[in-house]
Amino acid sequence: MSTLNTEKWIEVLERTFLNFNWSPEAKRHTYEDRYHYTPADVEDVLFSYTNSDPSTQRCRAKTSKRQVIQQEFPDRDQVVRVKKEIKGQPKKKILSIYEKFKLINTKSKTEISDWPEIIFSHYVGTDDLGIYLIKVTPGVYDVSDNATDSFVVSYNHNREIISLDLYEISDLFHKNMFTVDGVLNAKFLNSIYYDETDTLKINFINVNPLPTKIQKTDIDGVEIEMDTAGKITGLLFHDARNKIAKPLTEEEREVLAKKAEEERMGRIKNYKIDGFNRSSK
Repeated sequence: MSTLNTEKWIEVLERTFLNFNWSPEAKRHTYEDRYHYTPADVEDVLFSYTNSDPSTQRCRAKTSKRQVIQQEFPDRDQVVRVKKEIKGQPKKKILSIYEKFKLINTKSKTEISDWPEIIFSHYVGTDDLGIYLIKVTPGVYDVSDNATDSFVVSYNHNREIISLDLYEISDLFHKNMFTVDGVLNAKFLNSIYYDETDTLKINFINVNPLPTKIQKTDIDGVEIEMDTAGKITGLLFHDARNKIAKPLTEEEREVLAKKAEEERMGRIKNYKIDGFNRSSK
């Protein structure tokens, strides 16, 4: 009886049960770095995005060769980001997987009783920072706009701001804002609401402050504060009470989630019908 070739057996299992090729880093994630998600869970993130699931979004990337897809899992209070190749034969490759790293909840200094808590989430692997002005659950998100090449603003269906994304933050922030492990240090983040001017400012504090100036973005009422070293030190949102979404009740979330699920199932049904029609020709 021949000795079992373990590597060959693993290769057969991968070809049989996985729809994507996996990089060594992505494989290790499922049993070493994190263990909340199975390989099937990870691949389902990509399939959900393909099927226009509203709980998934594509993150902006500088390279056209790779794509980052994120999906929220409300039942686990997690967001997962999956980086994959756009081109690849016969299967595209999953390059890496990153789960939501929640840094801090901070209450703005404000007299508005229903002002949302702000959650900062640093995705170390993709070098991104997500800033959630309200809790974003399925059905809440509608569309995103670019304020700059590295700064994206997301909205609900009423065109109110719900979250922000900053990409490749190791280039945007001063090095002293990160720990030795490359994690953004929460003590350098805070937010202040100025009642007189109705402005929300999110600060990224540099321990060695430099002179700063305010720059406009491609989105009206949204500005960036930068210092003389070209690093971001703050984000400003004017007319904040009108432009930033208020927290939703659980009942409102349930209504939006139900509607989003119905829309998702309708798209999946149409997708399957279209696939059957194509295969029948």
